[in-house]
Amino acid sequence: MATLLWRAVLLCELLGSAAAATALAGRWAAPSALRALGALGAGVFVFLLLQGLPVVITYGRRRWTSHAPVSRPGAGTVIRESAALLRAALAMCRGRAAPAHRVPAPDASARPVILVHGIFCNGRIWGALERKLAAAGFAPVLAVTLEPLLADLDVHARTLARALEALSAESGERVTLVAHSMGGLIARAALRTVRPGLLRQIVTLGTPHQGTLLADDLSLTPVRQMRPGSAWLETLNFTQADGLGVPLSCLYSADDNLIVPAASGTFAPATAIRLHGLGHLSLLFCDHALEAVIAELRKTD
Repeated sequence: MATLLWRAVLLCELLGSAAAATALAGRWAAPSALRALGALGAGVFVFLLLQGLPVVITYGRRRWTSHAPVSRPGAGTVIRESAALLRAALAMCRGRAAPAHRVPAPDASARPVILVHGIFCNGRIWGALERKLAAAGFAPVLAVTLEPLLADLDVHARTLARALEALSAESGERVTLVAHSMGGLIARAALRTVRPGLLRQIVTLGTPHQGTLLADDLSLTPVRQMRPGSAWLETLNFTQADGLGVPLSCLYSADDNLIVPAASGTFAPATAIRLHGLGHLSLLFCDHALEAVIAELRKTD
């Protein structure tokens, strides 16, 4: 379903860009070849502008809703996040996302990892980290796609728990979870239902462990569960306040445009790794963030 969503978004953006380019070209008195070139340039400009607009809006909402002063993101941060949004959209609409796709282990030494995406996403978003994991020798790597798109987080947690059991049984090893955004909460919720000794560790990127104030903007079931003080989130945090029983590392960005406040990306029993200059989706594409993930995984080898 996320595949269809992002295809529709990109199609609307392309149609809007083409319409704007055609309208601008019709008003420009110039030779046909030059007018066509200008229309193409205008279309590309409008398309890129549409990538940056939601990023600027979310950074504006971040400043408006924050209860504490927040710094303005630099131009590089906004550009980087806009590029990450486009990369994510192109990746997620590429082909039909299977419930799970797997990078097999190259030999008998298994170091299994499951990748868990965030809201409105699918498993295709993990391409950059999958390549890093393969180069570092982590395999098999399983990128799950959690459906239905807007299900209760406990529904997704049960789906993930089944994937954990299956991959552990297949590999004969404990499994590591790497999760982005909402996926980190699903990973923690799944931990409550799986058998002891199944998991090696959990690493989260940009996960709203304490909720995010921007969740008030949408009244959808999983979004409501990510609101600060929601009953679902309070129960999860209370039951795991003394630890998860496995190592938890939380990578978060001081410049995250969707996790407000930024410190919500941490959880008391965890190792917190603070990054700068990265928006919410940039965490999935920036080499510095991905290398930090690999470094955390190597600590439990």
